[in-house]
Amino acid sequence: TQSRGALLGLGCAVGLMLVTMRGVLRSILTLRRLFLLAVALAAVGAFAYWGGYGSRFANRAVNEGSDAARFETWRQVPEMVASAPRGWNEIAPGLVYVSWFQDINRFLSVRDMMNEHLTFLVMHGWPLRLLYLFGWLAAFAFSVAFVRRGGSPAALGTLTVLAVTASLNRLYQSPTLFIIPVGYLAANVWQVVR
Repeated sequence: TQSRGALLGLGCAVGLMLVTMRGVLRSILTLRRLFLLAVALAAVGAFAYWGGYGSRFANRAVNEGSDAARFETWRQVPEMVASAPRGWNEIAPGLVYVSWFQDINRFLSVRDMMNEHLTFLVMHGWPLRLLYLFGWLAAFAFSVAFVRRGGSPAALGTLTVLAVTASLNRLYQSPTLFIIPVGYLAANVWQVVR
């Protein structure tokens, strides 16, 4: 799942960056560059296929173990949040899920919600939940404003990778992953505000 989350995040970020660079793309896309892009995509596809990723992506189904567990736990998040307006604090969200919200006919052993965003929302109370959501929205708003002013979409892409990957992995345990996105965000805020 770690690799799938990162690859999904990268794909979303590249797609978003291409959409924001429409005018730039028309001026830089030549037949030669399109050929090189096709060769690069073929190389990535070959690496994924022969590196063992092909079978992992091909066998995806909702009833597959890790995906089914994710969807099952994610379905309970609204009820978990509503049940604890002040949050579940330091109690492991997975333990709360298993003890109180899991279907009685199924047993999953989970330690968190398998999604950093949902884990944070379950663990904390409403003031921090709202601050968390506002922080992500503000980060994206500043990045979009920066791109609209002609700035590089790299910061928007970086935030997208981080947001999507955090939806499938545990990223907050590795604070060094946030150095580049926070740096980009600070630069964007500076450019937009000044």
